[in-house]
Order: sequence, then C-alpha cells, then structure tokens
Amino acid sequence: MKQIQNDWKKFLNERRTKELAYVVCVNKDKEILIIRRSETDPHRPFHWDLPGGHVDPGDSSFEAGAMRELEEETGLSTTIEDLIFVDKTISGRAMKYMFVTTKWTGEIEFKENPHTGIIEHDDYRWVTFDELEKMHQSIVPNYLVRKSLNKIREE
Repeated sequence: MKQIQNDWKKFLNERRTKELAYVVCVNKDKEILIIRRSETDPHRPFHWDLPGGHVDPGDSSFEAGAMRELEEETGLSTTIEDLIFVDKTISGRAMKYMFVTTKWTGEIEFKENPHTGIIEHDDYRWVTFDELEKMHQSIVPNYLVRKSLNKIREE
C-alpha cells in the first residue's frame, strides 16, 4: 500500500515546478561563501555550491525559504531586510530565486538536514570571484554570482 501511495505522490508532482532559493553571502573582502556537498548528499557529492534549496510549503515567501536554507545548511542567519533580490531563473521544471547579502550572524556549522537526517555539506570556503571561476567541481552559477556582486555595489 505504501508503494502505491509513493507512486501516486510522484505522479501528482511529476509536472509541478520546483521552487528553489539561494543566498550569495559576500564578506567585507568581497569573497563569496561556497559550501561543498558531502559524500552522503544524493545530488552531486563533492561539488561546490551556494547555500540554498527547496522552498518548503511552510515558508511564507521565497526570502523566508532562502533564509531557512541558509541557516539549515550553514548555521548562518540573516533577515528579510538584509536580503537583496538578484534574479529569478527557470531551468527545466525548477524556478530559482537568487538573493545576496552582506549581513548575517552566527558561525558556519554543518548539521543533519532535519528532513532527511543526512549531513548535506562538509566543507566551506570564502573565495574571490576569480577563484570561483577557476574551480573544478563547482555547480555555482557564476553569472548569477557576478550579478550578485553588481547588486551590492549598487546598494
């Protein structure tokens, strides 16, 4: 019976768009926070990425989803007022919202995902944009990071 329920759920969500939200954290030296997906992460293990992920039904907005993901994945907290909208992109069935911030609190700490129980990330780096462009095993959308850096220059 459980298999039938899972199959039905999968069928109902087949064509549904996934909404994702990401945060580009930029420090005072204009370095970008990137996090490495752990060996146990089912999606591209050992690749470098930005903090972010699925916007949950309980999130009140895309910003709220971005803030929650930032805290879940890194232990860092920010506020809606400190998020700057960068762009919205569509890739296949995924709608991605990108935000940038230069203000957060906390120390970087990797914990188990509260939904899956796995530790999704196991390392972090602060890198310049030039370093990011040269990185291997990076799934960071460089053009959106460049837009993010331009946004904070405008502020």
